[in-house]
Amino acid sequence: ILGLQRRRGKQQESNQNSASANSASAKRFKAVKAVVAPLSREGEADSAFDEDKGGPRFRALDWIVNTDKARLPADDPAIAWRLRQRYILTLLYFSTGGGEERWIERFNFLSEDNECNWGDLAYDVAAVDSGKLKVLESLRPRGVVCDDEGRVKIIGLWWNNLSGTLPHELSYLSESLQLLNLYGNSLSGTIPSEFGKLTELAEIFLSENCLSGTFPESLYEIPHLSESSGNAFGSIITSEQCSTHTVHQSKLPHIFVRVACFLCCGCAAIMIRDSPGPGKPRPPGEPERILQRNQNS
Repeated sequence: ILGLQRRRGKQQESNQNSASANSASAKRFKAVKAVVAPLSREGEADSAFDEDKGGPRFRALDWIVNTDKARLPADDPAIAWRLRQRYILTLLYFSTGGGEERWIERFNFLSEDNECNWGDLAYDVAAVDSGKLKVLESLRPRGVVCDDEGRVKIIGLWWNNLSGTLPHELSYLSESLQLLNLYGNSLSGTIPSEFGKLTELAEIFLSENCLSGTFPESLYEIPHLSESSGNAFGSIITSEQCSTHTVHQSKLPHIFVRVACFLCCGCAAIMIRDSPGPGKPRPPGEPERILQRNQNS
């Protein structure tokens, strides 16, 4: 009888601990949601984090609340921007296939480290006129790079097998984001009009994706972007228009729109690389070996 009473007592204690943990999780979920909800579009906040839908916004919020070991406080207004910034990068990960392990390199995303360390150095790869790929000798930062204040200034995830849509919440990085390079992936959908709020943006590379629709007029108003000569916006055409390789001149003389038709039609340009692994840059003289590059038509 005493043994049975002890077991029942332990079970009751376990149930109480579980209920307490669930209550604490629900409380934190509500608090974090209140911090990131203002990033939502009008009328979107109530449904965006619906667990039943299992969408990227709920998955990002759930990771911040229940998995992220950084445990940024949700009740400190002084660092609310960091909680939002971390949520946005997590949302980018889940919105573009990271949660399904589609990314070629993870770049430390969703680690307990500061989100400014969600990046690495890598050798760049460029296409040459013959259609082959050439490895460049210079190392470039990939993933996330922050400024001295810890705010995101570069997101570089080119040729990383991203698929899905661009989250409009990236526009929250309006005071710091200077370069957005998502070149050579399989992103679909449209370019969010909210990107026009990225007033510090100087370079954006979206070519060789599967984007549709029109180029947002709001982006033409960004002052630093209009002065840049290295911006490439591509694949903003329909499959019916996809017959030849085309170069379109934009409204601004310094910006060109490059359309790689053979990629947008097939909606795939997969590059499988022989990589030394995260945190291990390949030494000069030992370029990446391109194992395979497929084009689906």
